[in-house]
Amino acid sequence: MHRVIHLAGRSIELSAADEWRWEAVDALFAGCADSSQTPHLRLRFDQVPPTVPARPPTLSYTGIDVWLGGDGAACRSAAGVAAVRQGDDIVVGGPMDDWRASGSAIDPHLDLQSAFRRSVQHVLADALAEHGRHTLHAASIRYRDHVVVALGGTGAGKSTLAYAASRRGGTVLSDDLTFLAGDDSHLVAWGLAKPLNLPGDLVGEDHSASEVIPQDARNRVRVPLERSLLEDPGHAAVLLLVAHAPAAGYVQRIEPGPSLLKTVLPSFPLAPDPDRMRELFPIAAALSRLPTWALFHDADPARRLDVGGTLLEQITGALAHTSADRT
Repeated sequence: MHRVIHLAGRSIELSAADEWRWEAVDALFAGCADSSQTPHLRLRFDQVPPTVPARPPTLSYTGIDVWLGGDGAACRSAAGVAAVRQGDDIVVGGPMDDWRASGSAIDPHLDLQSAFRRSVQHVLADALAEHGRHTLHAASIRYRDHVVVALGGTGAGKSTLAYAASRRGGTVLSDDLTFLAGDDSHLVAWGLAKPLNLPGDLVGEDHSASEVIPQDARNRVRVPLERSLLEDPGHAAVLLLVAHAPAAGYVQRIEPGPSLLKTVLPSFPLAPDPDRMRELFPIAAALSRLPTWALFHDADPARRLDVGGTLLEQITGALAHTSADRT
């Protein structure tokens, strides 16, 4: 159980202690192209969880604690999965016992894929930041060489927008994690392609291959996504702020500029780390100067995908006309 992948212009060696844990690793990175290069980073999922810092966590979410700064990021979830960065090595471990082999008290309904993804997210971001790739909690959709970057909190509809775009010819780079590099005037973007987690009432019987996510508080399903294994980055060209409308969906043009920084900066998982913030600020400033729209999803689940796709086409169409006028 071993693989080397391309991610954000870097090579990462993946491995796991057993098949159960490899399935969780592969579920997150299956959309990445294989690499023949010498790895820049290494990630291994072991049985025994690594030791996390003794100090209080920097961040605490529901069921997960995160430590930033120091010698490297670390994370520990209530599910018993922990991850730490040790130089260019990402060490993940847990739960301590495999209930299927030992009959231990581990919840047999544990969704190891979700536990692994949540535990490794900040640690992976920290490792990539050491190599000049900065992680943004955002969906990204590619049209030719241009990338639409869509921000929004949990439940705002980033995955819904990505799925709507995939049904209309857009290439979904990611519905959750986008990686950026560049300076304050030029940004390139990659994504971490993975199955989309979508509300069950939105998908319905539209996709027969969807899989119910165990014990998910939002009653979501995983939907496989046909995706292109693109290795080259696209140019970040549009910023979207995604939310839900109380009635019909619509778009609204937003003036780019410094006021957007208050929205953009918290979308970087490593923003609470003061040392990382100095690296992130020029990236956030460049994002804040892109053509920006707010996109509000339709309130009716039966209409949401079609309306979202139409609204996105309006925005990308406006971008195409603007680009043509400049040439």
